[in-house]
Amino acid sequence: MKEFYEKVREENDIYVNRTCTSHVYPAHFHINTEILVVNKGGYDITVCGRKCYVCEGDIAVIDSYDTHSYDRYTGGSDRDDMVMIVPYNLVRNLLQDESGKRISEPVIHAPGLCRELLDIADKYISTDSSPFVRSAAATLIFSRIAELAEFGDKKGRGDAALLRRILGYLQDNFKGDVTRASIANALGYTEAHISRVFHSYTGRGLKEYLNGLRLSYIDECVAKGDKRSLTELIFEAGFGSQQTYYRARKR
Repeated sequence: MKEFYEKVREENDIYVNRTCTSHVYPAHFHINTEILVVNKGGYDITVCGRKCYVCEGDIAVIDSYDTHSYDRYTGGSDRDDMVMIVPYNLVRNLLQDESGKRISEPVIHAPGLCRELLDIADKYISTDSSPFVRSAAATLIFSRIAELAEFGDKKGRGDAALLRRILGYLQDNFKGDVTRASIANALGYTEAHISRVFHSYTGRGLKEYLNGLRLSYIDECVAKGDKRSLTELIFEAGFGSQQTYYRARKR
């Protein structure tokens, strides 16, 4: 599995990471909206399989549950950028008039706005401001971006809360005998609805994603120096057979 569900980003808090060594990060997704502001420097990023270059004066807006990665930093040593995570509820409240829409163009070129947003973040979010002030500043930042953002149809999305429950269930139970029926029974929905919601957000099937979690678990165990045999790890991870494991690995 190339991408992973970053559960820590489900927290209802505003997160800001100003200029650091690099924001390069593997493919992941979460419910909260992510914003990359580049005043100086540049990044190669991927959003939902689409390669994008975010350079000086650009703002990248990554919508809820869109798979994204920061592939490579392409600028020099004179860097000035920010990654900001905006809570889902805050964004949803701001976009009431666009409730049936989603961000369709991830990159906006607005040099003046980049400097304005970084200044707001530095003064009111990256400091020891009160939660009220931080929330107000984040609202202002996203509101300014939304004025320039392009929106398109959600294409069958609209049940983010259920997706969150599905992802949580898979994360907690992937080592066991997980099926569409077990997920549906645990969450109180039909199997068809569970599959439809999951695919509409992630673009993949439940089984494929579940096996990806199991493969990632095995890889993590090996990387940490786990002394158990591969066969033991395969069954520990939830694969029913070695053949199933090798088929999943090949895919």
